[in-house]
Amino acid sequence: MVNIKIDGQEVSVAEGISVLDACKSLQINIPTLCYHPDLEPGAGCGICIVKINGRILRSCCTKVAEGMDIITKDPEIIETRKTTLELLLSRHPNECLTCLKNENCELQSLATKFSLKDSFMNIVPSVKQLPIDDSTGCIQL
Repeated sequence: MVNIKIDGQEVSVAEGISVLDACKSLQINIPTLCYHPDLEPGAGCGICIVKINGRILRSCCTKVAEGMDIITKDPEIIETRKTTLELLLSRHPNECLTCLKNENCELQSLATKFSLKDSFMNIVPSVKQLPIDDSTGCIQL
């Protein structure tokens, strides 16, 4: 066990787990898009950021360590998450109304949570259509 502080609360958590998993074990919600419990963390989306001892880091791939002081939300973290979402949306297809995941989509949920839902369609340009790439034989892009 390691002793850490999360949002001002001193807690003990299992050694070797990620900051994200430590927070989840304490019912502290940190938003994620690319995280899946059965996969190694890829830290691709950048939504799960937290402050650890004053530095902004991705919680999915940062292991807990003795004495960490973790902040899961403050104005800087919220603004950085919002900007990250805007960047993700800027490259996202503008097909939400016809998408099978519509209304059951974590990206849409986060856009709403960060007050981007109303401007969702204005942020998202049409994505350039590229030719189908089936060169791998098992995945089609």
